[in-house]
Amino acid sequence: MAYFEDNASNSVEINGISFETLVSKQVLTVPKKNCIGKLRYILQLLSLSEGEIFPIDSVQVGIRITNNTDKTLRFKLASDLLYPEIVGEDDEILVEGGWFSYTQSEEYSYPSLIPKANVTFFIEAQTFWIWGNRLGVGISTGFNGGWILKPLKPGVYQFRFIYYNSQTEVKIDELSSQNTQQLEEIWTGEAKTPFIELLIVQN
Repeated sequence: MAYFEDNASNSVEINGISFETLVSKQVLTVPKKNCIGKLRYILQLLSLSEGEIFPIDSVQVGIRITNNTDKTLRFKLASDLLYPEIVGEDDEILVEGGWFSYTQSEEYSYPSLIPKANVTFFIEAQTFWIWGNRLGVGISTGFNGGWILKPLKPGVYQFRFIYYNSQTEVKIDELSSQNTQQLEEIWTGEAKTPFIELLIVQN
């Protein structure tokens, strides 16, 4: 297996396939909680339905996949294939766990990339207060799924995704007919994108 990491572009190349870490912004700002801010936040929490959160800030996190080989390949793009990894200043991995709901495979989830083409895929991460000056971070995967991180505090963190797919082919039920289509030439393997710095600051 050929492996090459390009730190300048936050990408890693495995057997001619480039995987790049993407974030919409690298600084997440959270307000200091003075007495008025704390009271306002409590009132906002009381207005939420069960299971809802009140986000402070959000960031789009994702990957870009580029096909640098000489043949056309498909890539499964689904949030349950992206395993987030966030590391604190003490090198502790701060992901506690996640859960997913099964969804029917659709052809658009398996884009076909000709040589030199690329595709991007994003999911949203949100910060919210939990207690004291501790922050909760949730990464939604859609369809009632998501990842939960250990409580964070302002500081510097390193973030990346682990992309993993073991399906070499998949059958797709076409919604417009009773036919079943089989997709092949799907890339399989594991890719750990390079870490990118995330900064949580209080203003």
